[in-house]
Amino acid sequence: MNRAALVDSLEDVLEFLHIHGELLLPSPGRDAYVQKIQALLDKARQPGELLYVAIVGGTGVGKSTLINALAGQEISSPSDRRPFTDRAVVYHHRETPRGLEAISHLIRDPDALHESDAVKDLVLLDLPDFDSREENNRKTVLRILPKMDCIIWVTSPEKYADAVFYELVQQTSIHRDNFTFVLNKADELLRNGNSEPKGKLKALLGDLAFRLKDEAGIDQPRIFTISASNEYQGASGEPLLSREFQRFRDFLMKRRDAKEISSVKTVNLIEETRQLITGLGAKIQPDEKAALLKQIQESRGRSQEEPEIVSRTWLTEQEKALSDTIYSIFVNQDASVWPVALALRLLNLGQPSHSADQLESAFQRTAAAIGKEKRLILETAAARIDAELLLDFRSVGRSQVLEKSQSLVNQTVQEAFDRVLRGVESRKKSLSGPLSRWRRLCQRLILCLPVPFLIMKLIGYARIEAWMDQPSIAAALKLILSLLIALFSSDGLAALVTLLIFELFLALYLAGRRRKKLQKSARNLVRSAVGSLAERLDSVIGEVEAERQHRLELVQAGIGRWKFITERLKP
Repeated sequence: MNRAALVDSLEDVLEFLHIHGELLLPSPGRDAYVQKIQALLDKARQPGELLYVAIVGGTGVGKSTLINALAGQEISSPSDRRPFTDRAVVYHHRETPRGLEAISHLIRDPDALHESDAVKDLVLLDLPDFDSREENNRKTVLRILPKMDCIIWVTSPEKYADAVFYELVQQTSIHRDNFTFVLNKADELLRNGNSEPKGKLKALLGDLAFRLKDEAGIDQPRIFTISASNEYQGASGEPLLSREFQRFRDFLMKRRDAKEISSVKTVNLIEETRQLITGLGAKIQPDEKAALLKQIQESRGRSQEEPEIVSRTWLTEQEKALSDTIYSIFVNQDASVWPVALALRLLNLGQPSHSADQLESAFQRTAAAIGKEKRLILETAAARIDAELLLDFRSVGRSQVLEKSQSLVNQTVQEAFDRVLRGVESRKKSLSGPLSRWRRLCQRLILCLPVPFLIMKLIGYARIEAWMDQPSIAAALKLILSLLIALFSSDGLAALVTLLIFELFLALYLAGRRRKKLQKSARNLVRSAVGSLAERLDSVIGEVEAERQHRLELVQAGIGRWKFITERLKP
């Protein structure tokens, strides 16, 4: 895998976390992984121009001498570390930028600048002695090592058996191909005073390789046997050690090449990415979630059984209460003639009077009664989402689905009430508008129908017929006079009582018809609102179910996407 492919993979992981992470990873952990992936992505996008080399070793193994031997001149001295024994010392050319901003707090300031062209393209870091009594030294080493491209582990014949050395090697997370082991001061084993010097060196190297494999997990360690002191001083020594040092130097300098540097950095980034992806996969648990998803899909048919809605009439007790409330408002607003209005109020005696302010509370009670089964279905659907997704995958809080469904229900009820309110206001305008004039005129005509019959009864049909044959003012005045005289007679008073009774029945009849019409109008308005509310609640249930299906699809797509990403990152 090259750097471009690594960048693509990291971008895929970042996109995965933003799109699918909500259902597959808890929020705090997801945010932390987003930051780590973004940091790796930024690092992968940077060109690898310099090789960062860490020189790691215990006290007295000759790290400073090794740095000087590589540079071909003195660029390191024991005084460089004082008084910052718990910080790394950076050696780089004056014309070479240092970088390393992320760990600048772990580095001595100022840097140790030099002018050696031999190591111009290398940034060398002399790390604190990890075998020191200072605990901070080891912590500093462990924080710096993951930022390095190459690590040169320096030991010596008297230090190579130190268990802390192998423990630190094992804890370092960058790719093992970038580990180089240097056995310094090997000249001490090859001095003339030692019997079979090369045999002793071979035995020590074999023991070192065995310990690296057994205690640090390095199967095939790259080991160079050198004498940095002899190389730096130019002293003639064992040709074997000189050749080893030249091999070590050639190996290190070969990595200065831009392609080699890029390759080293990419290997480290790939290894760090794979370790991060492994940790992320342990959090996501795609195989377990895939099994859960399969169980959910297999049980959907059984779990989708809805509560049976009982068959019922439109006018439940609460619906009738709402209808009565609207009817009472209509009665108060109705513009009938006063006998009909009076009769209408007589017919409503004993019934409570309602105002427009009471309409909303009546509707809320009705909505609660009407939507009882619908709300049960809705809550069941929301609870199913909780059980199947939120609780199994532990991704989002249960309240989000319930709050969303409750919000939809409240919005639906408010919209239905607004429609009822608009219907009531429209009907109130028609009750007292221009059409009401024609209604009052018709009511007056009907109430006046008995009056001609009363007149004919009191005056007599023959007199009226004679006047119609020969109409005159005098004859008309005689008819009026005879009518007045007849009114105050016993027959006239009886006729007036009969007229009043008849008018009362007419008023009650008109009021009854008006009452039925207003009640019907109120019922139709309630039925329309109830139907609309029930229909909208069914739509809300559908939306919740669609959300459930969408989440299942997101989980399935996320698991598939994760498997694709991890396949690309396999060695």
